[in-house]
Amino acid sequence: MSVIWKYSVPFGDEITIPLPGASEPLAVQMQDGVPMLWVKVATGIEPRPHIFRWVATGQTVTGGSYVGTLQDEGLVSHLFFTVWWG
Repeated sequence: MSVIWKYSVPFGDEITIPLPGASEPLAVQMQDGVPMLWVKVATGIEPRPHIFRWVATGQTVTGGSYVGTLQDEGLVSHLFFTVWWG
């Protein structure tokens, strides 16, 4: 069975979130001033570390799958899912 869970993804170079291996990042948006990530997860699967990376406009993208873009107080950042360890 799949459900949608929400996680905070603070701005920074690398964010590690424990998610089940079959997870699918859906969207990233600001909620109450905090960057949040919505993920479709398969229940009953043990979580593994998933690594996400923020890239500012003009920075080099070093790989990964695009999740979404946030604009916050003049800063534009793009979230990429880079790897999971399963």
